[in-house]
Amino acid sequence: MPHPRKKHLFKMGYDSIIILGYKRSGTSLLRVILNSHPEIAIGPEIKFMQVASKRFPGTFDEFLRISERDAKDFAYSRETLRKIYNGSKTSDDLLRNWCIEYRDSTGKRIWGDKTPQNFKYLRFLTKKFPDSLYVHIVRHPFDVMISSKKRKQYHGLHTIIAWFVSNWRVRFVNKKNFIFFKYEDFIKDPASYINEILDRLGVQKVDLLSLYQQQDHGKIAEGDWWNKPIQAKPRDESILSAKDKTFINLICFPYLRKYGYLK
Repeated sequence: MPHPRKKHLFKMGYDSIIILGYKRSGTSLLRVILNSHPEIAIGPEIKFMQVASKRFPGTFDEFLRISERDAKDFAYSRETLRKIYNGSKTSDDLLRNWCIEYRDSTGKRIWGDKTPQNFKYLRFLTKKFPDSLYVHIVRHPFDVMISSKKRKQYHGLHTIIAWFVSNWRVRFVNKKNFIFFKYEDFIKDPASYINEILDRLGVQKVDLLSLYQQQDHGKIAEGDWWNKPIQAKPRDESILSAKDKTFINLICFPYLRKYGYLK
C-alpha cells in the first residue's frame, strides 16, 4: 500500500505527467493503464528527445530525420510534424507540442510521456517541466536484468550501471511533484497506486484496471503487448551468471538498501 501522504504538502492537479523508470520496470504497463483514462493521454515512447534535448534541430529536415521512428509510432503525418516544428522555438517546445498533438487527437486534457531513456536528460525535463507530475516506478535489478536478457537487450556491466544511474538521476525531481513506488508492490495492489496518481492529477477515479485491456494503445515497448495482464512471475535467477549477480549487488547496493530490497 502507498504510504499515507500529507496532501497539503503536495500540489494537487496537473496538466502533464512524466513516467520515470528504467526499461523492463513496468513503465509500459503503467502507461497503458493511465492512457485508458478519459482525461489522460500518454503515447508511445519519444526517443528523439535524446538528441533534441541537447540541441534544437536547426531545420525541418533535421527534425524529420531524428523523429522519423517516433512519427511512425504515433502515426503522425508530414503535415503534423511540420505543425509541431513550426510551433516550436526550443527543444522543450518540441516535446510539449508533440505530446499535446497526441492529447488533442484523443480529446483528452492531460498530456504525458513514458520514455525509459528520459533519465538521460532528466535534468532538462525537470528544469523545463517543473510543474509536471513525475511518477517513478522501480523494479528489482535482478528482474530487470533477467527480463533484458530474455529480450536480448542486456549488455552486462553497461546495463547494470545504467539501472544505477537512472535511479541516481531522480534526485533532480522536486519531491513535491513526485510519486515513487516499487513494481513488486504495484502488482500486488495496483488499484491503490493508480488511485494515488489520479488523486494527485486531480481527475475522476475510474476503474482503469477493467478498461486498459479493452483499448488499443498503439506502439508500446518491444516485447510487450498493449493488453498485458498484471501478474507476478517467479524469478528465474539461473538466467543470471554468478558474475552478473556479483556486479548487480555491488553496483546497485545503495538502491537495493534504499528501496528495501535487501533481506
